[in-house]
Amino acid sequence: LEGITMRASNRVLLGIILVVALIGALSACTPGPIVEPNPCDGTQPAAGRVYAPSTSWNLPAACFALRSDSSRWADNWFNNSNRAAFLGDPAARGHMSVGLDTYSTPVYDAADQTKRLRVITSMYGHNLGADDTIPWNPTWEPSAGNDQEMIIVDRSTGREWGLWLVQKQNDSACQKPQNWMMGYTSGVDLCVGQAIIGRTPAGAISDFRKDSGISNTAARGLGAVNPLALLPTLDEIETGAIRHALNNEVYNPLFGRGCEQRELGTAADGRDCGYAIVPGSRYERLGGPEDCKADSMPNTVEARSKTVPEGMRFNLRITDDQIERWLDSRQFSGKKRSTARIFAVALRDYGWIVSDSTCWDSNISVEGVANPKARDRWRELGIVPSDGPGLLNGLIKVGMVETRQAPSAQIFTNLA
Repeated sequence: LEGITMRASNRVLLGIILVVALIGALSACTPGPIVEPNPCDGTQPAAGRVYAPSTSWNLPAACFALRSDSSRWADNWFNNSNRAAFLGDPAARGHMSVGLDTYSTPVYDAADQTKRLRVITSMYGHNLGADDTIPWNPTWEPSAGNDQEMIIVDRSTGREWGLWLVQKQNDSACQKPQNWMMGYTSGVDLCVGQAIIGRTPAGAISDFRKDSGISNTAARGLGAVNPLALLPTLDEIETGAIRHALNNEVYNPLFGRGCEQRELGTAADGRDCGYAIVPGSRYERLGGPEDCKADSMPNTVEARSKTVPEGMRFNLRITDDQIERWLDSRQFSGKKRSTARIFAVALRDYGWIVSDSTCWDSNISVEGVANPKARDRWRELGIVPSDGPGLLNGLIKVGMVETRQAPSAQIFTNLA
């Protein structure tokens, strides 16, 4: 009887051990809480996007707090960022064009070069260094419009070259004694207004696959950012999203004398004086409004009070349902609907940064159709060049625009 009792006890003990082991095994197989990635930690890569994930414009707009004076600047942008709105046309308020042709930025692949070509500048010089040649193919054309821009990228090295005022036909601007002394030869060398190679803040050649996109060289517009900064490219749009802030050329950038420290945050700020903010690095309109001849903004206190600083970031407050209703109202379908949605979502999630000045329209420059390959790729996305001016019509309504704090409190009151 004692042996029987002992065997029974052993069986009970063995059963307890098996139950405990089973519970432990089940616990090990039970998944823990799902930890969502932090979109603001600057570590999340995105397909097709250039520059480091931690670069400020690659972070969602919500990673930056709303400005306490958000409505002031948002209203200025909504009511005055294009000339028609500034002149009082209510239908033009909040309008932004998508620059596919005129005032676009065509992008060319250095893999398609047929030679290296020396660059001579007519206005603002270059930062190319001792090697003043660039990859070149004579079939490459700049954008239409006054700016005549293009970007050349080397995907194998991450190098990028930005060219402004590309003069393939009329090179009279480069016919200067200082250029002749350097041996400039018309029809052999390339005449441009400015040439920029992407560099790091320390001056090394930049790699757009991993570096910040911040440069040591001030280009046109908001300053020391590299050529691909803020530019929506086909490589990313074809993935289904634009995951960075967009560029925005406006009619109403802040202008006039630079603010003194004591004036910041007072009634004089943005009314009697001006500045640019990060990611800008210079105050472009120190000398006054953009020279647009008869279309120039008046150089007055009243006009200045309707402006926005270069470098300022805005975003849309809009829901997915509102975006779908807007798409319905435009009667967009198929690929065109999908592409329009990509832009609307990007303007909400990442926003746009005032990056340059314009004499009429408020514009988002995108990878341009001067490159025939890009024209075909846009067509595959349901977009043709004539869609650009009106693609976003009706999207941005009063009260939808928010203003975000800059990534740094630094301001710029000088043109350098």
